[in-house]
Amino acid sequence: MWFLIDLLGAAAFCWATGLVLERRIPATPLPVAIGLFALMIAALFWLSDFASATSATEFTRVHLVKIIARWPHSVVDFDQATVIALHAGFGLALWITCDLARDRLWMFLFSAVLCATGVATALLAIAQNITHATGIYWRADGAMPGRFWGPFFHHTSAGAYLNTVWPLAAGFVLLATRHCFSPPTRRAVLISASVVLMLLLGAHTTHISRFPQFAAVIVGLIFALRFFRMDFIRFRPMALLVPVGIVAIAVCAGRTDEIVRRWRLLNFAPAQAAHAVPPESTWPKLVRDDLLIPNIYDSGTWGDRGEAQWTALSAIAARPLEGHGPGHWSDAASRYSSDPYVRSFYLYLQFVHDDFLQTWTEWGAAGFVCLVTLLPGSIIAVSRSEPFADEAVSILGLCAAAGLTMVLLQSLLDFPLQIPAIALNASVLAGLGWSTVSRQGPLIFLT
Repeated sequence: MWFLIDLLGAAAFCWATGLVLERRIPATPLPVAIGLFALMIAALFWLSDFASATSATEFTRVHLVKIIARWPHSVVDFDQATVIALHAGFGLALWITCDLARDRLWMFLFSAVLCATGVATALLAIAQNITHATGIYWRADGAMPGRFWGPFFHHTSAGAYLNTVWPLAAGFVLLATRHCFSPPTRRAVLISASVVLMLLLGAHTTHISRFPQFAAVIVGLIFALRFFRMDFIRFRPMALLVPVGIVAIAVCAGRTDEIVRRWRLLNFAPAQAAHAVPPESTWPKLVRDDLLIPNIYDSGTWGDRGEAQWTALSAIAARPLEGHGPGHWSDAASRYSSDPYVRSFYLYLQFVHDDFLQTWTEWGAAGFVCLVTLLPGSIIAVSRSEPFADEAVSILGLCAAAGLTMVLLQSLLDFPLQIPAIALNASVLAGLGWSTVSRQGPLIFLT
């Protein structure tokens, strides 16, 4: 975690040095300035020890220690200072991208790097599936049982990660068809971007998380219609190779049978009657060998996910302004939930399964303002902007908004923004979106 923080800090230092040498102030749209200021206020509030973070109950504290000891790689670091530093790095990444991507070359570079890292991750996962490797990085020691997707422990995170990168690959394909490159370069870009798009979309057939696949189809269709209306899409026979390649990946390395079975598990039947919740003093005896108390105590429409979200709302109502402390969701959950499953399952101990509610629960109102202003605000800004004379800006800006839209939709019922790799990609996508706004005049800037 700190290695990523150090890299983000080094990038910020280089950027700041460049600003000094160029004698300029970074172009910053007013909403970005407001969002970053809100992040600074929230961080300083907790760094100054103005308020104390919520502490966990005895059962949750002891149970979490057992989970970390058994599966250390499946638990995110909860250290408050680390969480604050990491989110400060994400804010800087967005600001740097917003400023530098006003230059066409930088926009290309940011987009290309995201695609390249996405391909490396997808190839690792595809190889892992073909070889039937067990556990993360082919390791079985200390890992949860079963096969996982590349460097991700959770398939839902893998799907969210793919959704941050494949729209940009599609954008490069469109750029090549729109003659945005010189003739010798155009063909190379078209071929390489098509292969990248094929790999990234094909990788969606190698994980078993349903919502990212659903989001990829729905949001992909919506933005394709937008491009059609803007006359951005030109059909090329070579485009037929992309779906053929996706099918080939699905057959050779996918989990199509398992994916179909998971979709069939969707059940919209009325919730079953729940068992009475036993006293918390008896919970240690109810914990199974897998360190889980069976899910038989919730009766709401949304089940345990709804219970976790209602817990977050209760915690927010108790401390709406200051929050319970960055990285302290599990502590807040232990105080405001009486559901043994939510209090014992290692995923619910870490994540609300709604990033917006988790942000408000941990960071308070200022953190929530920061999140809503910087990420959804970027999508709104791009969608309301007019086409530019430079088609590359319009295409990549809309593609960045497409990727960010998919992540934020998933954030309403999962935890993609709690995964550092996805949160970093989302910050860069938001920065790309805001960089298109800084080319126009309707907003107030700090320059």
